[in-house]
Amino acid sequence: MIVLAFDTATVACSAAVWRDGTVLALQHRLMVRGQSEALLPMIRDVLAKAGLAVADLDRLAVTVGPGSFTGIRVGLAAAQGLALALALPCVGITNLEALAASTSVDERAEADLILVTIDSKRGDIFAQLFDRALCPMGEPWAAGLEATARAIPAGQLIVVGDAAKAVVTALRALGRNARLGDGGGAADPAVVAAVAAGRPSPGALPPRPLYLRSADTTAPDR
Repeated sequence: MIVLAFDTATVACSAAVWRDGTVLALQHRLMVRGQSEALLPMIRDVLAKAGLAVADLDRLAVTVGPGSFTGIRVGLAAAQGLALALALPCVGITNLEALAASTSVDERAEADLILVTIDSKRGDIFAQLFDRALCPMGEPWAAGLEATARAIPAGQLIVVGDAAKAVVTALRALGRNARLGDGGGAADPAVVAAVAAGRPSPGALPPRPLYLRSADTTAPDR
């Protein structure tokens, strides 16, 4: 199976072409904004580097959040447009599960739980717990640093994501056994592709965004 995967939901713009467990091409660029201009040229570049055309693809994969509203919309709009134009199935993968899947087998063997954390850039944290088999332990949530730390059950804990350092510090202040994982702060598109390849074939409906918090908007004066 050949999968084109991309991520624009948090602090990066990235794309990868993955075939049966091998990463054929990957680009990753840290950026807070500008993903709408960067994504399609990046997709063209990774396809060219992989020596493939869009007609060779079997599946698309895109991150659906949580993250920035603009970034999520950029990725989903591109995925939906490509899926429609190419008649390809498209799988949505949350950034939380992509980061959990980025942890190594050795890391997971030494932990009871994996806590994935993403800085919302609005004073709270997006988080979700997974077990060592990468099964979600409940729904994702958004909360402040202290509330997140206090919500975590006892056990050996690995923390990953771009809010991991702050969360580990808060957990250790509570006497908890927590350590930083090796995963990066943004989703790896190759991991997104691998996770998506293992999913059942999606239906015709496009992936749904995962926001976890309301948009920071102000109603106009009337």
